[in-house]
Amino acid sequence: MKKKHSILISILFLCLISKTYGVDFSLKLSGGLSVINPTNINQILKNWEKWYKGYCEQNSKFSFIEGEITSLKKAIDLEGELLFTFHPRIAVSIGAGLIFSELNPEKIRITIKNITTNNNRDNTYPQKVTAFPIILSGYYLHPLSSKIKLYAKGSTGLIWAKYVGRKANKESSQDNYNYILYQNAKTKGPLLAGSLGLMVETNPGINFFFEGSFRKANLDSFKEKDELGTHGTLYFFEEYSTSAELWYSKFQIMEQEPSGENYRSVKTAEINLSGFSVKLGIIINF
Repeated sequence: MKKKHSILISILFLCLISKTYGVDFSLKLSGGLSVINPTNINQILKNWEKWYKGYCEQNSKFSFIEGEITSLKKAIDLEGELLFTFHPRIAVSIGAGLIFSELNPEKIRITIKNITTNNNRDNTYPQKVTAFPIILSGYYLHPLSSKIKLYAKGSTGLIWAKYVGRKANKESSQDNYNYILYQNAKTKGPLLAGSLGLMVETNPGINFFFEGSFRKANLDSFKEKDELGTHGTLYFFEEYSTSAELWYSKFQIMEQEPSGENYRSVKTAEINLSGFSVKLGIIINF
């Protein structure tokens, strides 16, 4: 709460200073899509399918029917900035954003058949990552004409992120899933970004813009609790499954780092939100 109050006071102070000293003050709003590659998440999804195939091969009572595994590759990217222009070519901003990426149960589904009962069972493993960056940026603006400007932007800040992973199953004839695993973990880390954009003035005080950027934000040290209330760290590792007779990658919240002959390649989980983004938006001058 203190951090939120400090940010609000800083924003109000900057607005007051901008009016007092004749600095141009603008509101910049944008939305778009990011291309990301959270490798750990995509790897555990592929290995989840691998486990079911191995399990069905080792257990004659079950057969693998089909699997639909979609990788987490895209994210919604929203941002709002308060822009302070000190010079026709120089500006700074403070902003906040939202990065959201999700795979719902329809995009992550594996169906196996119980040969004994002749019933199909659907299994799902939905994933969700939500992040909230607070960003400071510097702008260099280059006029191409009286109404068109090209700009370059460099940004740094902090990003707060939350990961949610759930496992569930149901008989294919049923409507609702029965969730058997719920993992909820949070972290924060640094963010760096660089952008190029083009803004066009359509009306006095109104600019529309197109912006492309690259963000670097590789997050780790996720901590929280699972459905059993276990508080700990989210680990990424390979575990040997005796029921499927194979090694497979997984996420798990544990109080201590797993060790023993059934574990290998143990490390804290990483979720990489780095990637390219394209945004469209509007700048309103006050």
